[in-house]
Amino acid sequence: MKLDLRVLGLFFIVLGILSLVCSYFVPFYRFLPAWKHWDGTYTIGAGTSNGPLVELSYWPVIEGMLIIGGGNNDIYFSIEDSQGGTFISKTLASNEYYFGPFQMSHNTYYFVFDNSVSLLTPKTVYWIVRAYWYNLAFLIFGVSSLVLGIIVTWYERLKKPKPETEIERLLERLDFNLKPRSKRRKEKENT
Repeated sequence: MKLDLRVLGLFFIVLGILSLVCSYFVPFYRFLPAWKHWDGTYTIGAGTSNGPLVELSYWPVIEGMLIIGGGNNDIYFSIEDSQGGTFISKTLASNEYYFGPFQMSHNTYYFVFDNSVSLLTPKTVYWIVRAYWYNLAFLIFGVSSLVLGIIVTWYERLKKPKPETEIERLLERLDFNLKPRSKRRKEKENT
């Protein structure tokens, strides 16, 4: 049984389109594990700020959580990029604070824990950030499958010799139909 390359090409084209659709419309971070995570604990003195630098590459989707302890269990939280822009403006986070999901760019981000709410009490912040690159993986796979499907389909089209005119094509059919059945069977078996 010979595999028709046009069918294989069509399969890759459909697979590519489905992957591209999934890369934009399926929230993989909701049900697939994180590819990478960062976590740690910071003790922030009263009236000071501190926090981790997280370098993100290749446009991940991120989400995270803070657990604040000490005093009233609250702290100001913000995210800034390496150019000084604010990604999440100063927000009062208390007890457990969840943020995201956000589509991030290729950049280094500074997670700022600001304890200016407290004049005397230091705060302890446990933080975790999870990054997901599933959308990018499906995008790359989808584009690759689409290109491969187009190439395979065009290769199969170019490989087949085409009759030059409609008359030649009809004559080929007529010639085949005029042959005795035994000759037609032999020709089919030989091909």
